[in-house]
Amino acid sequence: EQTMIKIDAARENYRPAGLRSAVLFFVLNDLVAIDPMYQFALDAYVQLYSQSIDKSAIKIAVSIDERIDDLNQFHALAVYRYGCRALFEKHKLLLSLHLCT
Repeated sequence: EQTMIKIDAARENYRPAGLRSAVLFFVLNDLVAIDPMYQFALDAYVQLYSQSIDKSAIKIAVSIDERIDDLNQFHALAVYRYGCRALFEKHKLLLSLHLCT
């Protein structure tokens, strides 16, 4: 019972990181409106997010808020790099704008 409460509390702490990652996925997904060639798979995105979790854990965070901020920043950069590999040069600035807003 007490373990379940601890798990629920830990999960709720990471909800903002999950929300941000969902927004970033839909930013990538909406690029198909610009060009039908810009299609990104959910499986590949989940793998990218898992890599972001692993690689951002290298930096030791003092608090949970700092950890979430580090994860969000690292993943946003990873999404930008991942998306830019598939975009034409003229659309990279548009991706940057959508990621920042």
